[in-house]
Amino acid sequence: MFVVASDFDIEPYSIPNLDGNNSFATYVAEKEETALREVMGNVMYDDFIAGIVDAWVQKVTPNGYDIGAQAAVGNDVWESLTADNVAIVVEGVNWHKVETDNKWLVLKNGGVYSTSGRWVGMKKLLIPYIYSYWVGDAYDTNSGIGVVKAKAENATPISPKRRIVRAWNEYVRMVGDTYRWGYNTVNSLYGFVNANSDLYPDFVFTYPKRMNIFGL
Repeated sequence: MFVVASDFDIEPYSIPNLDGNNSFATYVAEKEETALREVMGNVMYDDFIAGIVDAWVQKVTPNGYDIGAQAAVGNDVWESLTADNVAIVVEGVNWHKVETDNKWLVLKNGGVYSTSGRWVGMKKLLIPYIYSYWVGDAYDTNSGIGVVKAKAENATPISPKRRIVRAWNEYVRMVGDTYRWGYNTVNSLYGFVNANSDLYPDFVFTYPKRMNIFGL
């Protein structure tokens, strides 16, 4: 829902051989749900997914948006004022903005939440998470996915442990790392939701612990 194969075309989270891999989308969907249920709780996860899936798919015809249909553009919600509407979404005769910074869209896409806090959105949060799991799961069984060190005549597989750990710990940082004084509230999921606790009363935070290469 949030992460797709093309998100892994560039470093530091490059994964080769994903083109035509039909199992990757299923793998991603399962891992995304697992991750988000763990860090935000089941109730908030269910409300979040319902909020971004169901709210803006009403009254859409084969020829465009019907009168009264709503569309999500960025973090805002717009309502169609005309039938068979395919016009660019701007305030005017065809569209009217009905909500700015919808809470579920901001949670999905990201946004600034304080003078020192910016939430990057679900895609950037989940890319290192998916990377760490996919590389770890695939390394032993698929030589094409392994990290390699070039040699003169061929390439020798090397351990991906450092990359797995680095990606996982970046995910933990963006979720909301823990310090002696509590969880990190700067540029993190925890910080964003904590700053908007009135909008997300069902948030049940669980901290995913950091890892090191000795635990792999």
